[in-house]
Amino acid sequence: MPTPNVANKESLIQYLGHWPSFHDAEIVSLKFTRGVPEYWPVICLEIDIIGVCLVELEFQEVRDYQLDGFNHQNVIFDIRFNEEDGLVNCEIDTSYGLNGSIIAQCVA
Repeated sequence: MPTPNVANKESLIQYLGHWPSFHDAEIVSLKFTRGVPEYWPVICLEIDIIGVCLVELEFQEVRDYQLDGFNHQNVIFDIRFNEEDGLVNCEIDTSYGLNGSIIAQCVA
């Protein structure tokens, strides 16, 4: 699987030894922030990689999103990142709980 264009991904790769698949990891926090006036909003996901570490993905300048099913447990089946027209598209497939997509200018 190609490594997505995520800012500071090298730190996570160095810590884990590879880019994680996120399979069976759990989204423990979902936060929406309006951003500063005249800018697009921000969405932050905190993901617990099965007790190994907590990863925060910050989607900056969010253009669109479709998220559904956030509840007491949000187990990831797969996360895919694609780039198109200068934007990052993140698809979240679930085993249980939150699923959907986020389209943003960048991910940090």
